[in-house]
This record gives sequence, C-alpha cells and structure tokens, in this order.
Amino acid sequence: MDILNIFGKGKETKKEVFAVFVDAPNMIRKDAKIDLAEVKGILAKEGTIHTASVYVDQYASRSLIEAIINQGYKAIVTSGDVDVAMAVDSVYYAATQKEVTAVVFVTRDTDFVPAITRIKELGKKIYILSINFGFSSALSHYADKLVMLPEKPQQIYNQGFHGQNPHQRFKMFHRRVNRENDNTKVNPDDEHDTKKTL
Repeated sequence: MDILNIFGKGKETKKEVFAVFVDAPNMIRKDAKIDLAEVKGILAKEGTIHTASVYVDQYASRSLIEAIINQGYKAIVTSGDVDVAMAVDSVYYAATQKEVTAVVFVTRDTDFVPAITRIKELGKKIYILSINFGFSSALSHYADKLVMLPEKPQQIYNQGFHGQNPHQRFKMFHRRVNRENDNTKVNPDDEHDTKKTL
C-alpha cells in the first residue's frame, strides 16, 4: 500500500480524455431509450470529453437534430451507411487527436469491431456504453470498460414505430407526414410519421 495515499497525497488517478461516438439508428429508438445527458454524466466522472458526436441518417427530423445539439453533441447527418461514417471518423479521430486517451462507442452493433481493433492498435482505450436489450456480447471482448446504461423514456423518443429492420424503423420514426417549412418552430415533442413505408 502506498502510505502517501492514506493521507491523500499519493498519485492521482490519471483522467481520461474521451472522444464519444453515438450510433443513433441502434441507440435512439423506441426499444433503446438512452439518455444522452447520462452518457456525458457517466464519462465526466472519469475524465473530460474532447468531442461527442451523434450519427444519424438523412431521414432524421430537424427536431431530433436540434435536441441532440441542445444536449451538447454534434449531429452528424450521413446520406449513406451510418456505421461506415462513424467507424471511419472514430479511427481518424483516434489517429490524429493525440490528446484523446479513450474512444467511446455508444452502440449495440458488432459492425464496429474492425474500427475498435484499429483504435486499440493505436494505443487508445475503448469504452462501450450500451443497453442490455439487443446487446451483442461479442462487443464486451473488445472493451477496456463496458457500461450498461439505464433505459429511460424521453420525450423526443416517445412515439411508437414499426419496420422490418433497425434502419427502416429509425427512418420511419423520424419521417413526417408534411415537410417542415424553414420558418416552422421546432418542437422536440412533435409527432413523427409512423405510417409511411420507406
């Protein structure tokens, strides 16, 4: 035992510097009601957040994007596969931002395993934040730290929706019956079109 630690004068635990990447199609859904504020709260106990981004597809509503931004995240809208964009960005960020010590994936998806493997080769720690429902246990083998988030319903995620797969459900959840005008006030509680088939 370090005697100095008894008197509170020992070495302080090194704080992590996090880069956070949130897989919205997998984590911001009716069956995955994560609290984005809680994600930041958990990480704040262990370090500082260098960047935090939520990846959505082109069907994400303006109200969802505004809600993401209001919680202090960057909203990254992709026209193609969200997984590919997020994987590429996470590896690039880990390789170019030397001050970042840990990369955080908020996901349930094993599609990120190649990116995670590369990031670990760069000497960065991997944190995985997920939920129990639908979680792929294979992800736990790659995590330096795994945190299971509590599932909490939130206003911006509280409309029901149905689809054939996660990405279809995500699109249907955020598509509206009528287009929003540029001057329309965005309300996180706006209802989303759940009937139109994509």
